[in-house]
Amino acid sequence: METVTRTGPLSGYRVLDIAGPLGLHCTKLLADMGADVIKIELAPHGDRSRFQGLKPRAPEYRNTSQSTYFFQQNHSKKCLALDFKHPKSRELLRDLAAKCDVFGS
Repeated sequence: METVTRTGPLSGYRVLDIAGPLGLHCTKLLADMGADVIKIELAPHGDRSRFQGLKPRAPEYRNTSQSTYFFQQNHSKKCLALDFKHPKSRELLRDLAAKCDVFGS
């Protein structure tokens, strides 16, 4: 995973984002202000915002499942897909929540 040095008034804070469509923009603002935002998506399909709006026009992104809306709302977040049918996924979510300062739901 790429290491990024965050700057801004919220740098040093970690946010766990499971907010869904209503919290999408709010957690984007937190990330834009420097917070380390980890977005949880439901496996296997991911967040619904991946399929809203237009597809990117650049050739390297033509076959992606990510819409331009998804890129715009999540460009500064880390994304993780979890399948909550599996106990390991639920355990990982609990571990992440314990290490975060904010739990956006």
